Amino acid sequence: MSKTEFSVIDDELLGLKKKLIGEPRYAGFWTRVVAAIVDGFILLPVMGLMLYNVLSLKSVALVLLVQLLTVIYKPFMESQYGATLGKMALGIKVVDDNFAPITLKHALLRDLPWLLPQINTTIGVMLVYLSTGFNDLNSFATFNGVYDEPVTSTIGVGLWILQIIAVVMVAFDARKQGLHDCLASTFVVFKGSYRLSEDTNITTGEGLP
Repeated sequence: MSKTEFSVIDDELLGLKKKLIGEPRYAGFWTRVVAAIVDGFILLPVMGLMLYNVLSLKSVALVLLVQLLTVIYKPFMESQYGATLGKMALGIKVVDDNFAPITLKHALLRDLPWLLPQINTTIGVMLVYLSTGFNDLNSFATFNGVYDEPVTSTIGVGLWILQIIAVVMVAFDARKQGLHDCLASTFVVFKGSYRLSEDTNITTGEGLP
């Protein structure tokens, strides 16, 4: 095959796009709330392990592992499978602005309002582990007393407000985008409400062999 033939094929490949067939049905506020609740129940054992570790095992390595699991859960599931387990249960998925599967970059951007509080919480918990009263913790009430760290607590309140804004926007946006969806240029749609056509050439609009 000549160099010219390679060039023509490369140009055709760069000109590919997919057509949207059907009307995407956007997942609304309550559908996504229920999906989040399902995810919360799925992560309950992890949260229980965290509490048990703080009060009994007191392992720094385990607390970092548990926090890592909670941090990567949403970005990993949405970039690899298009949905968390909660979203799968409700038949919805996350797509980009071309209604195609999202990348890890999209997933991390849209999860920022949740990633930042988790990172802030991790810092706060680590400060508890380094505190003088940590070894005396034997109940959740005493944990709250030791965790009274003004900087991370103040930041946590600000991040909590950011989460509320991100979620409430879904209820009022025509295409059900939250602040996090706008940031990452993503949508949450019902599976099967549309499909993408075979590859089409942008210049001619015709399907390629």
